[in-house]
Amino acid sequence: MPITLRNTKGSELTFAELDGNFTHLNTQIDTLTDSSTVKTFIDSSYVQGIAGQTYIESIVDSAYVNNRTTGIGDLFDSADAVQLVDSNYVQARVGDLFDSGDAVQLIDSDYVQTRVDTVKLFPYTVATAPSGTEGQMIYVTDGNAGDATLAVFSGGSFKVVSVLGATILDSAGGGGGGF
Repeated sequence: MPITLRNTKGSELTFAELDGNFTHLNTQIDTLTDSSTVKTFIDSSYVQGIAGQTYIESIVDSAYVNNRTTGIGDLFDSADAVQLVDSNYVQARVGDLFDSGDAVQLIDSDYVQTRVDTVKLFPYTVATAPSGTEGQMIYVTDGNAGDATLAVFSGGSFKVVSVLGATILDSAGGGGGGF
């Protein structure tokens, strides 16, 4: 129903005509609430007709922008990033590539053992020996009354495993061979 104008009608409007006008306006407002409707009559030509590019550039310069963006870094810090990008967020985007269970299946004790050909132990002295954990083995340069020794932590202290003695020999009696 179009709006009834009093001047066009030539007399006072009735309550029904007034209500009809308000209903029509309300319907028009409800249909203009989305951006596509607004864009039909407020487009770039309309805006440029009101405020030209030169005018906008004269009031919106780098100082204007910087004054309104100062503190953005304070609004979003690393704690905010961690809340947004947590392990669930990453996992959802990475998928099931590899987890610790997969790693243990691939890199088990047999895998490690096939790649170990020597063991190098850190040289401790009696004075620098660590506090130790049950079953830990260390090399002590002066651990057996001044002689070098291997020691294993057992029962609250390191125990001498063997005194390091003679040079290894091959089966012919020459030095430097196999064990």
